[in-house]
Amino acid sequence: MKKNYGLRAAGALLVAVMLTVGGVSGTFAKFVSAATAAEQHVRVAAFKVSVNGTPITGGSAPHTFVLDLYDTLYEANVSTAETEVDTSLNNPKRIAPGTGGKFDITVENDSEVPIRYEFKIDSITNTSNIPVEISVDGGGWQDVAEGLGITGSVAASVHKQSSADMTFYWRWDFGTEDFGDKADVDDTDTLLGITPPDLTLKFTFSASQVD
Repeated sequence: MKKNYGLRAAGALLVAVMLTVGGVSGTFAKFVSAATAAEQHVRVAAFKVSVNGTPITGGSAPHTFVLDLYDTLYEANVSTAETEVDTSLNNPKRIAPGTGGKFDITVENDSEVPIRYEFKIDSITNTSNIPVEISVDGGGWQDVAEGLGITGSVAASVHKQSSADMTFYWRWDFGTEDFGDKADVDDTDTLLGITPPDLTLKFTFSASQVD
């Protein structure tokens, strides 16, 4: 049988053409696309709180702030200036029956978040039971020994970049109709004056971000 060289040649040519077409087709133009997401950048919100102009955030703890609790004395009504007690005496200051006072607290929130703050009497040393009362609104007076219970009354939210003010009042229970029998109170007060004891109050302030 003769070999069909013509068919073989045609087959080989067909294979060559197919390979050539396949190779060339890869060079033709086509649609393509790509995209890159924008860079994502954030930073932590600032937390900056001050009490009466003194920063209590940042730096090294513990932070402290100044209260002028006894620098200005009033009568027990906490509105009329007291002139009978020498306010120049220091270390410690002096108080007496019939005196009172008040002090203002300004909370400044320069944070980029809202905060909740709390101002309270953290501890009391009053071994001789000096009859001092305290209030957060000029009314609703209570014994200083119960002062720890007033913390809820002064807690409040302050919006970011804003401030809040509050006032604490104190007075010596000296025997008016609000305090009971004046003669008994006078006797107690006199004993305190004969051997003058001390009264120590420790105030604390705390602030936290509102969740």
